[in-house]
Amino acid sequence: MKSVILEIFETVVIALVIFLVVQVLVQNYRVTGFSMEPTVHDGELLLVNKAVYFNVDRNIFPFTKQEGTSAYYAFHAPRRGDVIVFHPPFNEKEVLIKRVIAVPGETVEIKNGLIYINGVALKEPDSLPKPSSTMPKQTIAQDFFFVMGDNRDHSNDSRFFGPVPRQNILGKAWLSIWPPADWGGIPHFAWLGGSNFPS
Repeated sequence: MKSVILEIFETVVIALVIFLVVQVLVQNYRVTGFSMEPTVHDGELLLVNKAVYFNVDRNIFPFTKQEGTSAYYAFHAPRRGDVIVFHPPFNEKEVLIKRVIAVPGETVEIKNGLIYINGVALKEPDSLPKPSSTMPKQTIAQDFFFVMGDNRDHSNDSRFFGPVPRQNILGKAWLSIWPPADWGGIPHFAWLGGSNFPS
């Protein structure tokens, strides 16, 4: 009897540890709205990878410092093309999903239906609508990231509320798990033309 109780206790403890680890590493996020069409859709359920942007102690991982940020990352900082889930600067209780367009230290400008990073136009997929608005050139400060929805003219994003602080980023949209027809990875666009733009 004692051994049975011990086995049950061990099973419960292991299950609890696994549950807690999963909660630390992964988070569910349900898309609301149409700002990321055609990439993800309203009502779609995603898994968010929270581990990829973990900040770490620089004394343990001295090699993870990223240019343009004061943080040290276990893997890497948010990259241009990543689809991220975050709290917007204007409301830290709300959660949004957008794509990283410019990273710290870069300039971003929008004109004539094109987005320019450091003076070079993004070569975006034909599936993405071009923005009809314009935006004067701005430089992205350290620890901030400029984001936009893929549905360019129907997205509340950094053009309106400014770049997103690093500490507001919850993780990288990783996998669509519902509905079944949309199951699969979330596309990362390494879509900038030429070697001037590392992905």
